[in-house]
Amino acid sequence: MEGPWRARRLDPLEGRTWRGPARVDRLTGLFFGTTIDTDRGRPPVALLGYQLLSALAGTLADAKSDGAAHAVVLIHEFRTPLTAAVKHEQNARVLDAFLERFHGEAPDRSGTDEAWITAPTLMGTGDAWVPEGTPISFAKLQTTVKSLMDC
Repeated sequence: MEGPWRARRLDPLEGRTWRGPARVDRLTGLFFGTTIDTDRGRPPVALLGYQLLSALAGTLADAKSDGAAHAVVLIHEFRTPLTAAVKHEQNARVLDAFLERFHGEAPDRSGTDEAWITAPTLMGTGDAWVPEGTPISFAKLQTTVKSLMDC
């Protein structure tokens, strides 16, 4: 049975089949061992943010391609006079939920509120694009721009 999130299967502008659900299922299965429709964990994978899933997959694929011994997903947040604090807070909650689900608990972070990194976690499973056993860390860097003239 398909969940309601799969209802939009056609790109309304192009009339093409949308492969988003299959892509999300592949990533959530690889990283969390479940799909959005079958997930019973907390926080639910449906609330974890596709951009973070995509960033993790891309980082690991690049690490495999480059033969890297370690991978780091870097989230670079810009705070400017044009960004809303409420959006930064919402994004921080989504990132915290993602990290908690990925690590099985809230991970330890080294650094400050503006620049931190998690201890590496080994990727337990892999596929053609994602290397098995690669140590992966998550990091966040915050840049504050006080004036648009600084851009």
